[in-house]
Amino acid sequence: MIENEDVDIFFDGTVKRTWLAVALITSCALQKTDEKTKPNAHKLNRSIAKKVRVLMDSRIEYILVGGFFPSGNLYYLYFRPKTTHDFQLQMIKRTLILAFIVTGFATVSLSQPRWERYDSIYYDNLFRPNFSNLLMPKGYVEVILGNTLQTNNALWRSGSASKLELLRQITYYQATLIANIGVSKSNTFNAGFEAHYMRGYEDADRGSSPLNIFNISPDRYFMREQAVTSVGPRIKWRPFRNNLNFIYSSSFQIPLVKDEEKAKIFGDQYSWGNQFLYSLSTGMFSFFLQDDVYYLFGGSGDQPNRLLNSFNAYAYVIASKHVFPFISAGHSVMFQKTYENSQYFPIGIGLQYQYSLRFALNLHYNQYVWAKNYADWKTLNVGLRGVF
Repeated sequence: MIENEDVDIFFDGTVKRTWLAVALITSCALQKTDEKTKPNAHKLNRSIAKKVRVLMDSRIEYILVGGFFPSGNLYYLYFRPKTTHDFQLQMIKRTLILAFIVTGFATVSLSQPRWERYDSIYYDNLFRPNFSNLLMPKGYVEVILGNTLQTNNALWRSGSASKLELLRQITYYQATLIANIGVSKSNTFNAGFEAHYMRGYEDADRGSSPLNIFNISPDRYFMREQAVTSVGPRIKWRPFRNNLNFIYSSSFQIPLVKDEEKAKIFGDQYSWGNQFLYSLSTGMFSFFLQDDVYYLFGGSGDQPNRLLNSFNAYAYVIASKHVFPFISAGHSVMFQKTYENSQYFPIGIGLQYQYSLRFALNLHYNQYVWAKNYADWKTLNVGLRGVF
């Protein structure tokens, strides 16, 4: 037999803590509201209260308490039951269930205005293949996962720029994770991070499939290594607030490879990257220009400091609201102090599927039509983008 006092103590302690948690979780969602969405939040109060009246019991006295904070609204529910032993014990169970219902209801109800606001900012570019030029508004996060597969079985000579066939095949897989976080109210500056994972594979058969790099036990190989190679901060900035076409991006990569053998394969130099991005859309066509300048320095062994300048142009056809086939062409040159400079001309073809401004898939293949003092790389890239 549970005494009245015991029930009151248990009910007050458990239920109050439960609804305190609901208050905190619900307030996180409500704090995202602005002047336009505050009426929705007040409507939410009445809707929740109505649902509480139905789901709980008419014998429950409930108090809906609201408090305004500079960043939004905080609302929580406090239930004061009338006293009967059985009724109080039943209400403990009902309260725990209702905690999940109210929290889920608040989250779903308030998420739609959040994405309506996001879409309204870039409505004109909603179905354009230039998301690299879009900066995240404050409170939004852009996540990009790039998957690159590179393979070669030949080298471009330094003198005559002809190819030298190799007796083996070299393949690399690289996964790049990029996060851009909106931190400014003016939507002109993003901060985030960038991380790289690499896997290297050298096959004794020059005609073998590059996909062997994913085999657990390939038949023939000289080398097979993997590592998280680098990580570091990055920024994305629109220097001209009223010009949505031009963006500057910069990243600094800190090497994580400590093993000497892996360093020979993946490198262990610091990298400072700078990207200058420009986009232009005219009718059915869209053009995207990208100029990358990377400076690599430090590292173990006798690795020279290097400066890479890579320029690439992309031309898209707006085939539909969601599908954009494209072609690409570029020129890159790498300056090295102790070695002869390298350069190459890649051309490519690709397809971008953009479900919405928030989600996109990008497929791109390129190879070199001419190079000098460089490997004859053939590259396939699969990129995924999401906004959260």
